Amino acid sequence: GEKKPAPERECTIDLPIDAHIPPDYIESVPQKLYMYRRIADIRTREEAEDVLDELFDRFGDPPRGVNSLIHVALLRGEAGKAGISDISQKGGALRFIVEDFDMARVSWLYAKPEYKGKLRVEAGSKPCISLRLPPKARSIEEARRFVGDWLKSAEAPLDGLR
Repeated sequence: GEKKPAPERECTIDLPIDAHIPPDYIESVPQKLYMYRRIADIRTREEAEDVLDELFDRFGDPPRGVNSLIHVALLRGEAGKAGISDISQKGGALRFIVEDFDMARVSWLYAKPEYKGKLRVEAGSKPCISLRLPPKARSIEEARRFVGDWLKSAEAPLDGLR
């Protein structure tokens, strides 16, 4: 009679960032493939810290591309928990495809000053939320902020919005 937790969704990420393991950081192909798998399996900050510790111990200080790869993995895990199945960047905007689209949650975000004039709902076979990026913004950070706020909107009092 116990309620099973909702299955975690997978999220596809397509952002224009340099996220890879350089050939001079891990030269062995089997070791590199192993670390790609370990990074792809990251879902929490604790798992990310464990992988970073392992990378540092085995190969030295991780370069920027590896750190970006870990941030992308964290974003995938957070987005999956939030019910977001796809995050992409088109020009100066991030697009989020949300599985259980709820206009009350979008309205809650619209009301936040940091999103005023930056959010747009795009209709289609799969409705999505578009977030206009400020100039020189880091897309990965903006995506993580939005995903966190989308999660908060599920728990926020939405009186009068539904």
